[in-house]
Amino acid sequence: MKLKSLSLLAAAILMSQAANAHHHGDHSEHADHSEHADHSEHANHSDHEKHSHHHEHAHHGSNSEFKGESQSISDAITIEDARAKATIPGVKVGAGYLTIVNESDETLRLTEAKTTVAQHTEIHRMFMRDSKMAMRKVDYVEIEANEKFYLKPGGYHLMFMMLNQRLTDGENIEVELVFDNGTTATIDMPVIKAD
Repeated sequence: MKLKSLSLLAAAILMSQAANAHHHGDHSEHADHSEHADHSEHANHSDHEKHSHHHEHAHHGSNSEFKGESQSISDAITIEDARAKATIPGVKVGAGYLTIVNESDETLRLTEAKTTVAQHTEIHRMFMRDSKMAMRKVDYVEIEANEKFYLKPGGYHLMFMMLNQRLTDGENIEVELVFDNGTTATIDMPVIKAD
């Protein structure tokens, strides 16, 4: 299946970018995932796994140097610093990052993302395993009440699979976000130059 090989290619590209950022001194991208080091990379998770690794919020650190617009999508949810990385010709996968601000008193879950620039969009996470970066798909991320959740390089991110077009620095793409409380909203995501 093409999606499996695209996932492997996506992992290689993002791990290369994370390693490059580390080489240039950006250690904030390498969150400590040692507690998950023995997890497999398969998309099928046990109930324990599903609830044990979706709670990276304020302790996850700063959201890197990029500062974008703040987009209020409901009374309870604001999206900050949304951006996608530019791709090179021929590459069919891309990555999107953002900060989700939960201003409610209830835990929220981002369960799905969609965009017309890709045939599939998945939520992925990168983590350290045996001193190496690994990546896998997750079903959702949880944003705890009155907390922020960072989707950023080296951690959780959106993976745009089977791109319909190249992502070019300076353009904007639209991404639809779906939450478990019924909120669905389309955000603007500027494309920025890859590291």
